[in-house]
Amino acid sequence: MNLSRSISDYLRAIRQSAEAAPLKIPRETIRVLRARFTHKIGPRYYSLFELDKRAPQEWSRYIQDPESNPQLREVAGENLILARDKLLFTEHCLNAGLPTVPIICYIDNGARRALPEKRIASIAAWESALENAPNRIFVKLIAGAHGTDAFSATRSDGRWHFRAFSLTNRELYDYLRDNIVDRSGWLIQPAISTHDDLTDIMPNGALGTIRILTYRTSDGVETLLPVLRLPANGNSTDNFSEGRGGNIVAPINFADGTIGLGRTSLSPDWPQIVGITHHPETKAPIEGRRIPFWKETLDLVRLAQLVTPKLPTVGWDIAITNAGPLIIEANTAFGPNVLQVAYQRGVRAEFSKLLRLAATTDGP
Repeated sequence: MNLSRSISDYLRAIRQSAEAAPLKIPRETIRVLRARFTHKIGPRYYSLFELDKRAPQEWSRYIQDPESNPQLREVAGENLILARDKLLFTEHCLNAGLPTVPIICYIDNGARRALPEKRIASIAAWESALENAPNRIFVKLIAGAHGTDAFSATRSDGRWHFRAFSLTNRELYDYLRDNIVDRSGWLIQPAISTHDDLTDIMPNGALGTIRILTYRTSDGVETLLPVLRLPANGNSTDNFSEGRGGNIVAPINFADGTIGLGRTSLSPDWPQIVGITHHPETKAPIEGRRIPFWKETLDLVRLAQLVTPKLPTVGWDIAITNAGPLIIEANTAFGPNVLQVAYQRGVRAEFSKLLRLAATTDGP
């Protein structure tokens, strides 16, 4: 980061914390610098975690993604590929009998992959695959992360509509082939619809998911820190991304699946985190409603962890459908940032325990 950018970030954090009150600026300047030099929490994370509202003695309880993710990847070791490669993970779920999103087909760069019968190698195979496909599909990178470049497409009048495009089958095929350079390839799946009770907080057909962490212990599986991630601002994915996209995150009560206060950023350029009780687009309530199939969701992630012994700890992304919970993805580098935003507190203690036990518990 260049010097001018760094200075600008500090000024933004200080001004936001001071709430346009000049008399607060000296105090907030000291606090922002103290967070950086005492706890290694930079100005962006200072704003993201709302540390201006937390006592300094609480700051040491926070852990940041750049600190935890390398440790999580080390715990996963060579088995990291199982979660990173979405084809390989889907094959694992199918073999283990875990409910997950089916695959229509995939277009790749020619590397040898799982589920070879789903690979598209010609326009004829592509036309055949789409012939029986639903009119709403979801396309994402086989080895993508954070929803990068993923999109949903709707078919009408023989054309696929997404973003600013309206393409025929052949044109969509060419688009995907042309954009495969230096990438793993594209995975095409049916678009999943959320449970009827949740559609008013997941507008425009976008899918929100529950992130639940699990880790193995000598006594079985532990679960912790469930959060609901909601699309907003016209987004087709629910990734929070430090508030940049305007999406929403909310904690979930373990006991009964009740959703807590939502949190979002008012600015895409800088974390300006605020609490919200209702979805900003639909005005439907978020806080206080319950997740359908909550017990079944917890049972599913515990089972999924048990039958995935190669990964001692996983952050599961779960969709709730009318038929029950469905595994969308598994994540090994499930950073704590979004969890700390949702729960409005640091989770260093939970992550330290998770990392310690996951690293020392042998799989079956």
